[in-house]
Amino acid sequence: MSDAGAFRKIEPIPLDGLDVGEVEGDKPMVEWWNPADLRVDERYQRGMSPASMVLIQKIIAQPSWARLKPPVCALGTDGELYVIDGQHTAIACASHPGFEKIPVLIVGELDLEAQAYAFLGHNRDRIAMRPEQIFHAQVTAGDEDALTAVKVCETAGARILRNPASRGEYRAGDIIAVNPLMALVKRRTALRARQVIGRLASALDGYGFEKGTISQIEDHRMFLVIADAARYRQMQAQKSQQPGKTPPVGSPPAKRPQGGQNFREQVKRAQQSGNEQVLMDTLAARFND
Repeated sequence: MSDAGAFRKIEPIPLDGLDVGEVEGDKPMVEWWNPADLRVDERYQRGMSPASMVLIQKIIAQPSWARLKPPVCALGTDGELYVIDGQHTAIACASHPGFEKIPVLIVGELDLEAQAYAFLGHNRDRIAMRPEQIFHAQVTAGDEDALTAVKVCETAGARILRNPASRGEYRAGDIIAVNPLMALVKRRTALRARQVIGRLASALDGYGFEKGTISQIEDHRMFLVIADAARYRQMQAQKSQQPGKTPPVGSPPAKRPQGGQNFREQVKRAQQSGNEQVLMDTLAARFND
């Protein structure tokens, strides 16, 4: 896609048949405030959680005016300025020495009920970004892990989709579940990740999977399991073609454990061994039955 094709002008949608409401409230004002002077009403606001601390610490570690969204605040009936949306930003800026004042969008005076209603609107009435949308934004932003994932897939003959395929029409190697892909790239070398994706893209048909199955994998470890199962099957096929490997006529067949209970015991022993290859071979042998 050319740069010109990537741009889209903001245009109004047709209003015919839609319920068009009246704009409520006064026009907001933008003022610069010391973030430490803002207040949070926990009767409707979220409390501080471990996830909140992670986000605040991330903002402090990577401060940027370009990524700072002005907190939306309302004047309470007591004259204080209460944060409706953006308390994590306000706390991070109050903690960082580089932000003496920040822009604040003040929507006027609101009582408690109106503040809570506005809070719901900011946090409920929105479309969350899907993982694949976040991933492609990371690629555009030059994120090293995301770029590595793209290169890995291109080399392996796979492609990372921006959206789920229309009518579920996937082709072999299509990937939409980017979270396990990113986990695979981070936990393995680029070469190892490419080998895994390459085997997945070419081997799923042999196990009876549909082409879109790879796009539905949510755990990066399943990439490894399926890929190693495919490798095991390939190794077994190569062994059967080697001369001198045919057992003598009348030799009893090799004993193989039967039943789910034996298999679970095998997996348990493989996990206890701490050897990842032993575990993968155990799972692959099961898939090859």
